[in-house]
Amino acid sequence: MNTDVPSTLASIRADLLPHVDLAFRDGAVNFFKEPVNPLGVRSAQVRACANRHWPRIKAWDRDRLLDLAEALWASGVFEDGVVASHLLERAAKGSRPEDFDRFEAWLTAYVTNWAHCDVFCTHAFGQLLLRFPDLRPRILDWPDSPNRWARRASAVILIPLVKAGQGLDLALNTADRLLADPDDLVQKGYGWLLKVASHRFQQEVLAFVLARRATMPRTALRYALEKMPLDLRQEAMRRTDSRG
Repeated sequence: MNTDVPSTLASIRADLLPHVDLAFRDGAVNFFKEPVNPLGVRSAQVRACANRHWPRIKAWDRDRLLDLAEALWASGVFEDGVVASHLLERAAKGSRPEDFDRFEAWLTAYVTNWAHCDVFCTHAFGQLLLRFPDLRPRILDWPDSPNRWARRASAVILIPLVKAGQGLDLALNTADRLLADPDDLVQKGYGWLLKVASHRFQQEVLAFVLARRATMPRTALRYALEKMPLDLRQEAMRRTDSRG
């Protein structure tokens, strides 16, 4: 590990500690169904910490930055994973196709809650797929993973693509493969993807939902329809309510 990494980790920790709120920490522990290890720093302060350290870190080479991000993830502290994600987001223009292997390894080893999954995949990891389309087939097996976060990630990682007007076929195919997933956090993940896709591709998403409304879990359906015009949303939900 580069010698700058331990000192930067210590500096980030020293930056976060004055913002610890023990009541907020206890609330975060109770909020997540999964075990989490937060310091108790609010999201705005975590992002501000990443922003304060970025002017020095941005001069680092890519490998040193990835070493820092990995050390942050490996700490097991909730806020550290968020800082890592924010730093990688700031450095997205310097990403390389070979980063995929390391990102995927972090997803498997360190992501254990929906917040880490989302902040990582909808920013740095999703931007990687946006910049390098040839990487997109490498997520095709994620919907079948036994890891619930990989299955959620298979959907939410596509959000940057559909926001950019790309990847609709991949998004709909992924949602279709996740359609019957029993995990409500996976259902919310692909429902969120469909909701975001509906901004650019309203008719395609509506047709997808209506064709599957008899089998789509209600949680995913409500997420997918959330930003549809009221008349379309009411019609889809009315047909769903009458499905028996």
